[in-house]
Amino acid sequence: MLTGEKIILRPIRMEDREYTVKWRNDLFIKSSTMAHPFPVTEEMEKEWYEENGRSRNNSYLPFTVVHKETGKVIGFFTLNNINWISGVGFISGVIGERENMGKGIGRESLEILIRYAFDFLNLRKICAHVRTDHPAMKTWMETGAVREGTLAGHFYADGRYYDIAFISWFRDKGESGGGDNR
Repeated sequence: MLTGEKIILRPIRMEDREYTVKWRNDLFIKSSTMAHPFPVTEEMEKEWYEENGRSRNNSYLPFTVVHKETGKVIGFFTLNNINWISGVGFISGVIGERENMGKGIGRESLEILIRYAFDFLNLRKICAHVRTDHPAMKTWMETGAVREGTLAGHFYADGRYYDIAFISWFRDKGESGGGDNR
């Protein structure tokens, strides 16, 4: 388990699915996080948990975000598409309970997981795709991310196309090679 000031990141558990199936079907969350656009049934979610519980796939590491004070499941974050040879992975996540959005919990989850990736997994670069209009974009940039580029009109939701920023965090700041930082 990874512990912060407000949250605990722990491996997923089968009982977490009662929360995640709700979030995976929330149209706001689907759109803002560029998630799977189709409905997710309880059976599909159960199957996903069973597969990931049995999996020995070291390139996908899912975590549940638990509120430290209440013990309530409030979100999930993953390190995914990890390339162990290159030392690169992607991060994604969501705070699914709306009353916990905008309170720094997503930022803390992100920072804990990046520190874990760099300090314990020995990764050197963590990447993310973020809608340029997403409120988390500003927060994630404040955590030291470098904007490496923009994918114009790359994601369709809510009847329109959105630009997507490709951002990255580097373990060694000198490695970043710039980026467009817009």
